[in-house]
Amino acid sequence: MRRQFTTTQSMFMRGASVACFLLLVQLGGLGERLGFSEYDVLSVLTAVPPPSQGVVIIGIDDPSFLELDLSPPLPRRLYAQLIEAVVEADAKSLGIDLLFSEPQRQDDDLRMEQALFAADKQGIAVVLAGARVEVTSTQVQSYTQHLLPIYADVPVGYVNHLADVDRVVRRISTDTHSFWHQVTELSGVEYWPPPPGARLRYYAPEVDLDYVQFTQALFPDKNLPPNAFRDRLLLLGVNTPVSGVDRFPTPFGDHEIAGVALHATAINNALFNDWIATQPLWVTLVSTALVLLALMIATRQWKPGHAAWVLLCSLVLLCAGVIWQFYLGWWWLLWPSVLGAIFLYNYDAATNYWVEWRRKEQLRELFSSYVPSAIVDQLTQQHMAPVTSGEKRELTILFADLAGFTAANEVMSPDEVATALNEYFSVMTQVIHGQGGTLDKFIGDAVMAFWNAPLDQPDHANRALASACDMQRAMDELRKHWYGTPFENIKLRVGLHTGEASVGNMGSKARFTYTAVGDSVNTAARLEGANKVMGSDILLSKSTVEQLRGDNLPPLAWLDRLRVAGKHDAIDVFTPVQDPLLAETSRAVLDYLIRGELDPALKACQFLCILMEQQQSALLPQTERIFARLQGLQGSINTGRGASRQTIDFSLSIGK
Repeated sequence: MRRQFTTTQSMFMRGASVACFLLLVQLGGLGERLGFSEYDVLSVLTAVPPPSQGVVIIGIDDPSFLELDLSPPLPRRLYAQLIEAVVEADAKSLGIDLLFSEPQRQDDDLRMEQALFAADKQGIAVVLAGARVEVTSTQVQSYTQHLLPIYADVPVGYVNHLADVDRVVRRISTDTHSFWHQVTELSGVEYWPPPPGARLRYYAPEVDLDYVQFTQALFPDKNLPPNAFRDRLLLLGVNTPVSGVDRFPTPFGDHEIAGVALHATAINNALFNDWIATQPLWVTLVSTALVLLALMIATRQWKPGHAAWVLLCSLVLLCAGVIWQFYLGWWWLLWPSVLGAIFLYNYDAATNYWVEWRRKEQLRELFSSYVPSAIVDQLTQQHMAPVTSGEKRELTILFADLAGFTAANEVMSPDEVATALNEYFSVMTQVIHGQGGTLDKFIGDAVMAFWNAPLDQPDHANRALASACDMQRAMDELRKHWYGTPFENIKLRVGLHTGEASVGNMGSKARFTYTAVGDSVNTAARLEGANKVMGSDILLSKSTVEQLRGDNLPPLAWLDRLRVAGKHDAIDVFTPVQDPLLAETSRAVLDYLIRGELDPALKACQFLCILMEQQQSALLPQTERIFARLQGLQGSINTGRGASRQTIDFSLSIGK
């Protein structure tokens, strides 16, 4: 399709539309969130391992609490002991990401004060944490409260993070009183301050920052390699993922990071100049305008394929360039160009495809009144006209019917019957759709469904069996809901059969539906009715059982071999049971009969009757009938009046 733009679809109109769209995105707050997402994606794509000689984190973690046999807060004598160990290990500095704004035991506080004084005399900076807390009240004007340590003349750094609305810390405070800045500045090492508007560079989460446990750091000479802390910057903080205290989400999905690790990331950025610098606003505006202008010129004449390739190639080049720049430490904001280009493409496409869209809508309006919406979607998406033909597919077909519905119907009003049926059909439809089934039709109070069409489902037999079991459980809940009404004793009978059938849009040109027809459909319907003879709730044919895959299946007991009306070959039928031994015994009976071993079959069947009586009393009459038939076969064979042991026919014929 090729259409030349008219004069009204000028470059000015297209450019103005894109500009207005981007302005609305920004003013609506979506632009900020897109920026967050862009930063997160770029951080994931360009994440590098943390520097090998960066900050060392001393974590107050769960293993440390277990080893100390203490719970938070820890006594301050332990922190004093750590400071003494750090001084002894000749570290550069120690930042303690803990608030000591309230006194503890007097002797512990004194010990801590002495340790801080000794560290200062040795020239090792120990920075304590402070915090700014915004206090709002209806009684007084809002103000900022400063939580400071109780120890005087000790360097203090504010640990507040510049978290965004989703709690992810992407920006870094450039305040010289911030915690990371104080630890870095007082250590005396060379570092690079963040540029204006700088963003944190997160390091690859699969490679941990240098980390030791609190209990290890108490005795570094004993627990750590020699000189592990020499000339290193150390940070002490809480790292307890289970409690969730002082933890923040990161750009890496579900991965969270402790607050002390955020400070460590900022210090590493400063030590190795790993900051992410952002471009000024005017650069973003100019670069976005140039990109969109080039796209408008390249797509002046609308050719869908050409426009799509231009758009795709442009976006690939833009993304590659932005990723590379982000890796180098520069963030060129990408989303305005990407979103503007996508809007421009869709703006042009909407005008040219208006007629095509209207044609699809007319087709939908024409057939949606009598064709399922899923089939209408398939017709419109594939540009198909309705046809009265089908295709051969292997299906697992389900028939379900209510036993006792007619009798209950006779004593209830039409409104009550309609309400109950609507509840029943709604629940069963939900169950069938939950297992990916195609609901074919309702026939009175019966339900027909099938699997493996219109979409391929390799596990169609498993889905159908799971649906049958779910339907029985749902029926139990419905009976509770119908308690006190004639419907409370209604039972659901389900038949399942797997075989080839014709499936597709069938009917006349005036009216059609998506359905399945064939001998397999009739067999499934016969099996549903055979439940009444068997005393079962669910009957599966052997062909369905042979299609089942996996271990998470209910035990299936063999019930009988049926000769269905209209079919020459008899089929073995099975039903779900609770006891695996019962299922194994029933299958043993079948195996003996197939091999012509009637005597072992009789013994196994006798044992099966005992199991049925104990566990599945509803199936006992059917098992006793099989036992009686086998006894009759044995008598015929022994007197020479019947078939030989090699040609035993023990099938039961059932009618319509």
